[in-house]
Amino acid sequence: MQEDSNMFEVGDIQNITTHTMYHVHSTSTANDSHENFKVTVGIQDTPITMEIDTGSSVTLITKADFLKTLDTCDTLKTPSVILKGYGGNKIKCIGEKEMKIQIGEQEDVCIVRVVDADGPSLLGRDIMTKFTLPWKTIFKITRTEADIISQYPKLFEKGLGKLKDTQVSLHVCDESPIFQKARPVPFAIRDKYEAALNKLVEEDIIEKVNHSEWASPIVPVIKPDGSIRMCADYSGTINKFCKVDQYPFPSLEDILNEVAGGKRFTKLDFPRLIINLNSHQKAENSPQ
Repeated sequence: MQEDSNMFEVGDIQNITTHTMYHVHSTSTANDSHENFKVTVGIQDTPITMEIDTGSSVTLITKADFLKTLDTCDTLKTPSVILKGYGGNKIKCIGEKEMKIQIGEQEDVCIVRVVDADGPSLLGRDIMTKFTLPWKTIFKITRTEADIISQYPKLFEKGLGKLKDTQVSLHVCDESPIFQKARPVPFAIRDKYEAALNKLVEEDIIEKVNHSEWASPIVPVIKPDGSIRMCADYSGTINKFCKVDQYPFPSLEDILNEVAGGKRFTKLDFPRLIINLNSHQKAENSPQ
C-alpha cells in the first residue's frame, strides 16, 4: 500500500489520507514461486494468518478475521484513511482500532484497519517496521494444497474409501435366520429410490446376491435436500439376535472433565463412516 496524498472532501473536518493497495508479492516471473508469504500474527491474543504485503503501507484485517478476536464492529472508530485498490477502486473500510499485536516474542499496540472484503488479511509496512519478522520461517518452502494432493493422490481420490486390513463380522445367537420381504415403494420416489440403490452398488458398498438367509426391509428416508438416504429396518431381524459387545461408555461429565481448560475444539461429521468398513465373507449372505 502506498501513500499518495492528503484529500479534503466537502463536509470533512480534517484531512483524510488516501492509500493505494499494491500486491507486490503477487507479481512473479516463470521462475519465481507463486506462493504468497504468510506469517501468524497474534491480534488480541488470537492467532491470525496474514499475508505479507510490502506494497501496503497500512495493515488490513478482514471482518471475518476481526470477529475471530471476539471483538465487535461497534468498538471500531471511524476510518482515518481512504483505501484504494491497485486499479483505483475504493475498498470499504469498516473502521479502525488500536489492538495488541504479537509476532513471536515481540508485542506492541498498533492501529489495525478492518475491511469488508474477501481475500486474506494483509500485514503492511506500518507494522512490519515495528517488528523483526522471522524471515527464515516465512521463506521456508512449504507445501501447497496442490503439492500435497499430488504427492498423496490415493488419499484424495473421489469416491468412498475403505478401511484397510479390517473386516467386520456379525455374531448372532443360534436362531433360525429371518427373511423379511421388501416393502412397497411409493411411486413418487421410485426413480430416486432406484438411483440411490444403484449408486450404492456402483460405490461397492452393497452387491447383488442370488440368495440370502437373512433379509431386512429397506427404509428410504427423504433428506432436506430432496435426496434419499437408504436405511434398513433391522429391529425384527438381526438386531434381535446379535451378540453385542458390552462396553461402559463415558458419561457427559467424564467427557467435559477431560476437555476442561481447552480453547479449541474440533467437530467432525462422518455421516458415512460405518460403510467404510469391509464385511467378512461369511457375513455377506448371513451374519455369521
